[in-house]
Amino acid sequence: MSVNAELVGKRASRTQHDVHLAIAELNASFVRVLIEMAQLDAASTSDFITALRVPLLALATPACALAARMPVLLLEIESRNAIWWQAASVDPLKTVAAQSATLILPRARAVKLTRSILTLAWLLSRTDRENAVVSLGMSVPVITLVSALQPSQLDAIAERQYAHLRPRWMDQLALWKRLLSSQANEPDSVRSCTYRLLQLSYPCRYGAS
Repeated sequence: MSVNAELVGKRASRTQHDVHLAIAELNASFVRVLIEMAQLDAASTSDFITALRVPLLALATPACALAARMPVLLLEIESRNAIWWQAASVDPLKTVAAQSATLILPRARAVKLTRSILTLAWLLSRTDRENAVVSLGMSVPVITLVSALQPSQLDAIAERQYAHLRPRWMDQLALWKRLLSSQANEPDSVRSCTYRLLQLSYPCRYGAS
């Protein structure tokens, strides 16, 4: 292997490590928010939180959850909705209606998470589109739209459209219960959950229907 090829390989490996670290931090932060919401009065939380209250409250720390260690992002902002992104990119300050269920998070936390997700999505859409598909669940049309945004637009979208932040696979409560109930030091759970999430993220490659 040439020196240049070796340097490129090391740089790519480092970049992938940084992406995995960013995803792990986002997942852990999201689990932390979910725990805080589960601690609230039941009447003030969503059906999603109500269904997951028991495993959420059983967690000693967010880092204990297998969910926090998954290699794919567990939350999204309209990652496969090109029509929504087209509207948001034209006028980030205009409220765009959601086409699917959302989870109302505390504003400050939601804006921070949204900004971090958008930054990661923007970087991957410009440098590693396949990773954007697999790790973030973005569709190719959405990747194209996000890659064309300016940093100032990302900030505007985070401030105005944070309510569109939602858990991925929000309708698959059994999957979420398993992610929150399993521990990160259980190899079998790590392998099976990782493979399942990869199936859901990239069905054409991993054979999910």
